[in-house]
Amino acid sequence: MKKLILQILFIFVAFAANAQLAGFTIVSPNPIPSPLVPGVAVNFVFKYEYFPNPAIGLDASSLVVSFPTGTATAVVGPAAGQFVSIMITPLTGPLTIGVVGNGVGAPPSSVAVYGSSALPLPISLTRFDALAKTNSVDLAWSTASEINNATFAVERSFDGKNYSEIAELQGAGNSNDAVNYTLEDKTVYAMAASNMVYYRLKQTDRDGKSSYASTVTVQLNKKGTAAVTSVVADNVYFETATEGDVTVSIMDLSGRVVASKIVAATAGYNQVEMDMANAACGMYIVVLNNGEKITTKKIVR
Repeated sequence: MKKLILQILFIFVAFAANAQLAGFTIVSPNPIPSPLVPGVAVNFVFKYEYFPNPAIGLDASSLVVSFPTGTATAVVGPAAGQFVSIMITPLTGPLTIGVVGNGVGAPPSSVAVYGSSALPLPISLTRFDALAKTNSVDLAWSTASEINNATFAVERSFDGKNYSEIAELQGAGNSNDAVNYTLEDKTVYAMAASNMVYYRLKQTDRDGKSSYASTVTVQLNKKGTAAVTSVVADNVYFETATEGDVTVSIMDLSGRVVASKIVAATAGYNQVEMDMANAACGMYIVVLNNGEKITTKKIVR
């Protein structure tokens, strides 16, 4: 996954001052580092041209370095002839570099160069996990840093092509600390057309720009069939492969429900006592519904 989206701009802007032109060009590093990484210092060497009198050089102390977009720190080194070194440490992007200076002993001559612009991804995603449980999927992701991050949208797909949004969470805005996010998808089993589910993160900046950060897949747990093993008196014994709610119902042959209970079943053997006090002797049907499959068994009371 690309951690940074790089946009390199080379825009030279020259201003007239006292009818004379002045300008800077970046001569080193060449090419511009790709990308400019927040927190990593880069040494830029600028060459100035078209000062009123280039031979007398440039006073480095008169240089002013600014960042029209993004933030950074800058340390100006000594000028050597027509060259000056500036150590720049990007903090956030997109970063553009502005330089203004005057020639030594000459009338003020403003210059401005918008050098390179490197756009770091608005988030640094360290993980995106999906864990299938019996009745839901737990989603968790973490960021190491966030820049101007407004929201995360979680989108779900059952074919890996068509996605729909299931939730939106607020982002941390600007952060250089680890931030953890969690979400429980409680509707996935009811909506799933297959056992494979795809999730992806959509990140949106405060300025409305969006990008997709990551995609994960998860296989849902198969519940299998809950089967009645025996009925003793008013007790129904049944077996299920996974834990989860199972609805146990007893119906007469006309389809009338005589008794019904929802059981928080555990994987393996379970027992539930049904209220059959008012049921006459005869044949009945025990119905088990675990939300995925329905099984029945005839009994005689």
